[in-house]
Amino acid sequence: IHDSLPGPLPSGTVVGNNILDLLGHFNLTGTLIPIEEYKTGEVNRHRFVIVLGVDDRDPRYPANLLADIRNTSVPVFWILRHLDELLTDPQMVSKLGFRPRPGVLDGYQSVTYQGISLLKNDPLLFPLEILDAAKVQVVATAEGPGKKSQPFVVRAGSFWYCADSPFSYTVEGDRYLAFCDLLHDFFKIPHQQERKALLRIEDVSVDDDPDQLRELADYLYDRHIPFQVSFYPIFRDPATNEEIYLTDRPQFARLVRYMVSKGALIVLHGVTHQYRGRSGDDYEFWDAYSDKPVQGDSQALVEQRLRLGLEECFKNGIYPVTWETPHYMASEVDYRTIARYFNSSWDRVASVNDAESGHFFPYPTVDRFGRFIIPECLGFISQEKPDPGILVANAGRLRAVRDGVASFFFHPFM
Repeated sequence: IHDSLPGPLPSGTVVGNNILDLLGHFNLTGTLIPIEEYKTGEVNRHRFVIVLGVDDRDPRYPANLLADIRNTSVPVFWILRHLDELLTDPQMVSKLGFRPRPGVLDGYQSVTYQGISLLKNDPLLFPLEILDAAKVQVVATAEGPGKKSQPFVVRAGSFWYCADSPFSYTVEGDRYLAFCDLLHDFFKIPHQQERKALLRIEDVSVDDDPDQLRELADYLYDRHIPFQVSFYPIFRDPATNEEIYLTDRPQFARLVRYMVSKGALIVLHGVTHQYRGRSGDDYEFWDAYSDKPVQGDSQALVEQRLRLGLEECFKNGIYPVTWETPHYMASEVDYRTIARYFNSSWDRVASVNDAESGHFFPYPTVDRFGRFIIPECLGFISQEKPDPGILVANAGRLRAVRDGVASFFFHPFM
C-alpha cells in the first residue's frame, strides 16, 4: 500500500514495483494499492502488508486503512513516513512500545545489520523513541555523527518499521541489502545460508579482439572458474556506416564456440545493442535522448529483433541460454515480449518507463513479468576508476543477505 500523490514519477509506484519484483524470491505475488483506492477489509484479505510512507508531501491516510492495520493480526511492515497517523491511538502506541520522535536526523551514513556495516547514501533518518524495550526488537541500527546509533529497523511482534526508505539513493553494498534479507523473516520463509558468485564478460561483439578473448577464456578455464559471456551478434556504427554480422566473421564465431568449450555460457545481450548510436555505447530498446521507449515500440518490433539475433546466433552454432537487456532498460511491453522468448534474464529491472527507475536484486527472483531474474548486484569495474577493491568490499557487504549471489561483470578491454 503506497501513499504517493499523482506526479510524473510517483515514488510509491517505483518502490512498490521494486518490492513486487523481490517477492518472486519467496514464490509470492503481490498487489500494489494506492491509499486512496483502499477498501475496508483488504488488509485481512492478504497474508502480508507493506505500507510505503514514501511521499514527502501530506497525503491523507484513510481512517478505514488505519483502523484495519490497528486491528489486524496480519504482519505489517511500515516504511518511513506518516507512522504518527497510525499512532494517534494511544492503545496502538502501548501495543507497539515505540513511537516516532519529532524532527528528522541528518548525517546517518551507514547501517549496521548482522554485524556488517552497510552504506547509506541518504543521510536522513526518522528518530524513534523506545517506550517499552521488552516489546521492541531493534533489528538494525543507523550510525551517525559522533558514533551515535539510532534504530533503523525495529520489530514489535508482527509489526515492523523502517526509519528510512531503503530504496532511496540505493547503491551496491547499501542498507537495501538489510531490507532484502529481512524479508525472509517478515515472510517467515527462512532460506538457508548459501554463498554463490557469478562472473560475466560484458559487451562482447564481432569488433572485439579475438586473441584477447581467447586469452581471457584460457585464464578462467585454467583456474576452474565458470563464466558467462554477454554477446550481441550484429555490430553497427551509424557514424561510419559500419555494419558487421556474425556471419561475416566466421573466425569470431569459432572464437565464441571456443569460449563455450572453456566453460562459458552465452547471454544474448541484445541484437545490435544500439538504437541510433554505436553498438555497445547505445541502448537498443530505449531512446536515450528523449528518455522514453523507442519509436514504434511494440511486441512485433521486439519479436522481429529477437528473431533476427537468434537466427544469426543459431546459424553460427551459438546458443544463448539467457538474456540481458542492453543497459538494463526497456519498456514494459519489451519485458513482456522478451519473456516469451527467454524464461530467464540476467537483469536489473526498471520499475516504470523511466531510465532512472532501475533496481537490482541480491538474490534470484521472478519479476512481475514472470521472468526468472539472475541477479547482478555488485556492478562492474569502471574505466574511470578501475579498482576491483570496490567490488570486493561490496561482496563483503553482501554477506548481510543469507542467500545473496555475488554477481558482477567486466569489459574485456579492461
